[in-house]
Amino acid sequence: MLSKEVYGMLLAFLGVLIFSWTLPASRFAAPEMGGLAVGVFRNLIGAAVAMVVLLIHKEKFPARQHWKSIILATLGTVGFGTSVAIAMKDVPSAHGAVVIAVIPLTTALLAVLRAKERPPLNFWIGILIGCGTVVTFLISQNGGSLKLHTADVWLLAALVFSAFTYVEGAKVTRHMPGWKAISWILVFTLPLILPASIFLLVQNPHILNLTPVAWGGLIYVALFSAYLGFFPWYHSFTLVGISRAGVIQLLQPLMTFVWGALFLGEHLSPAILIAGAVVLGSTVLCWKK
Repeated sequence: MLSKEVYGMLLAFLGVLIFSWTLPASRFAAPEMGGLAVGVFRNLIGAAVAMVVLLIHKEKFPARQHWKSIILATLGTVGFGTSVAIAMKDVPSAHGAVVIAVIPLTTALLAVLRAKERPPLNFWIGILIGCGTVVTFLISQNGGSLKLHTADVWLLAALVFSAFTYVEGAKVTRHMPGWKAISWILVFTLPLILPASIFLLVQNPHILNLTPVAWGGLIYVALFSAYLGFFPWYHSFTLVGISRAGVIQLLQPLMTFVWGALFLGEHLSPAILIAGAVVLGSTVLCWKK
């Protein structure tokens, strides 16, 4: 029988495996729809599915004391999906994946501030090594310049948005199962997403005339990245804590590199491979007790 910690780690890994397809899938859809539309419609579809699930289970509306965390997580999931989709119009998914590797650091910092977690010293050493590697990679990709590509600015914004989605959503899971928490988080996006969806459709009635590949990318980020991936992800937080589960996401770039090379024809440069290997080592250090 698996220990609580091993089970939590496996759930976190499953969540990250699902999320590792987010950037390639967004890249499938964004060139045809536009990044903003992908971000909006991914949440609209996810919210529609979540609402059906909640209705089937006859769930009651969340108590008022949970609204703050749900709303903050809602803003996070809308901001993350939109920022990532816009960025994926201009850079390869492998590039975006290395930037997104900083998510565990922003998540851990917010977990300390908002969820009162206290990770051990080796965690911070490992997380800083991993994130320092990411920063070095960014600078190397810009020819030694600290000037960021516009897409990098969107990706860095996504780091902050994702941290709110993870940490505030995890606070909600203290009072309800993870699947219910993410369902309500997505439903709470509707006041923002529904008007935006209507506006986009009025401005461009052909926005959903997509190729099968683009539709596949949109459906994936809507059903898996925005919804189903959070089932194991949030549950892992309740078992091993936000910081320790979140550090598994340092592995996400390695997975995304493989998907980008296999399905998007992206080149795995030596810099990306070295950065990925260092990030993998820092993940092991973070988990060591």
